Amino acid sequence: GILLAAFVDELVADREEGWRMVMGIICIPAACLLVGMVCLPRSPRWLVQKGKRKEALKVLLTIRSDAEAVKEEEEIFQEIEQSRAEGDPAWIELFQGRCARLILLGVALQVLQQLVGMN
Repeated sequence: GILLAAFVDELVADREEGWRMVMGIICIPAACLLVGMVCLPRSPRWLVQKGKRKEALKVLLTIRSDAEAVKEEEEIFQEIEQSRAEGDPAWIELFQGRCARLILLGVALQVLQQLVGMN
């Protein structure tokens, strides 16, 4: 992506008002993403959490067979019920065990990325 951007910048930026063309070009992927997001269905997990199990099943039926969709919706419902029974997570859980190691890894990678100047 960065190499392609450098080539496009080299071809267009030196022209008069070329910066406007660059700004227009970079709006194309953003517009495609915006249009694509409007067409996405709601998350089945979110729908089940809000008590809309039938709608969740409809969404699952668009990507799964009937039996698989029913099974997955039931699994989602069971997971949500189990998490409700366990209660709300505490913030301290982020700094313990595997989760803490993953957060440390993510922060370290971001710091190293900034230090080497690669954005």
